[in-house]
Amino acid sequence: MAAAAGVEGRTQLLPFLVILPARGRVAFAEMQLILRTMAMTGKVDRDMTSVGTPHFAQFVPLEDQQLGFFTVYDGAFDKYIMDFTRNIGEVFDVIFKFTKDPPPSPCRKHVQEFIDFAAGSSRAPIGFYQAYPGLSNQDIKALIADSGTKAA
Repeated sequence: MAAAAGVEGRTQLLPFLVILPARGRVAFAEMQLILRTMAMTGKVDRDMTSVGTPHFAQFVPLEDQQLGFFTVYDGAFDKYIMDFTRNIGEVFDVIFKFTKDPPPSPCRKHVQEFIDFAAGSSRAPIGFYQAYPGLSNQDIKALIADSGTKAA
């Protein structure tokens, strides 16, 4: 679709991969219950959509009472984390209550500490496949919207 429309992407897509250890078995269960409840209400989806740059985001329960947060986003790390903090920081404020060695909360009042925590906690992937190299989330949405208009 992008090639047919003559769209050439220039946006850098980056992974943000964080593993948060729970304070214990009960805390781990509470984290999952809270996130499942937020997912059912659509809160996390609405908050992530308002950030505007993530291509996807997911929380994943892992072994040893750890919670993974994995996302791919467009653009600069600091800007993403600042937008992220403004739009979905509340979710992390709740999760951090159950996490070992969290940054100060609320995230909105401790933006630099959250940026530092995120930068220090993010892990590098072994490989990183991109189906739409250089195309931002917004580019892809615009292409889909345009194709829907043309099909009508």
